[in-house]
Amino acid sequence: GLLLGMKRDEAAKFSFLLGLPIIFGASILEGLRSIDVFINGEVSSGLIVGVITSFVTGMVAVHYLLKFLKNNSLKVFAWYRIILALLILFYIT
Repeated sequence: GLLLGMKRDEAAKFSFLLGLPIIFGASILEGLRSIDVFINGEVSSGLIVGVITSFVTGMVAVHYLLKFLKNNSLKVFAWYRIILALLILFYIT
């Protein structure tokens, strides 16, 4: 998106929107794989609380990331990843 002239926050929103169908499809697939848990009534309140908590936490994190991207770049994060990759590569060779 940035290479096509989009602003940072617009490119990030677009990236998140591109990921929604994949996340939705994976959720359906995993739900179908564990359908027997739902049929037998073995769904615990911990599972429900965990799903709701992870959804809310994810939405808050995305909100603040988009807010951060309006005024800042991710250059520091990119350099951190490059340095970490080099350190790992140096360590395993």
